[in-house]
Amino acid sequence: MAHMMYAADFNDYLVPNENPRQPDYPRIWTTVLMGYYKYITDKRIVHCPSIEPQQVSISFCYGSWTRSFVKIAELPEKYKKPPKDFILLADSWATNIQREMWFFEESKGKNYVIHCRHNQRANILFLDGHAEAVEPERLKKGEFAPFIPAVLVSE
Repeated sequence: MAHMMYAADFNDYLVPNENPRQPDYPRIWTTVLMGYYKYITDKRIVHCPSIEPQQVSISFCYGSWTRSFVKIAELPEKYKKPPKDFILLADSWATNIQREMWFFEESKGKNYVIHCRHNQRANILFLDGHAEAVEPERLKKGEFAPFIPAVLVSE
């Protein structure tokens, strides 16, 4: 709901994860929704109780694809899928603390992953607001936007 409230308040822009004017600033979605605008006031909502956060983490176990300021209606063509197939957040984990918990970045040596920690599935929040436990095979097929994850981790 916080993502949709943000979009409604900001002319259909998705919550940004980075700011090209401040490339070193770790502007993840939790920073925007919890710190700047207070759409979320209880951090338990954004922390998966199944996993301990990394000690130096600034995020809370749910990742989102790296994006700056983008309107829902103006997504790049390669991302255009129905809202029910457009991934907004997913269980994730990273080995790169600087940009931990972001995923779906085109590889280029970055360490973004989807973490299939719930019965070999990842909990996914879609743009239409529904959440679903998705198995790795479906994620690898490319039926969802933004694009196929670089790495899937199962435990």
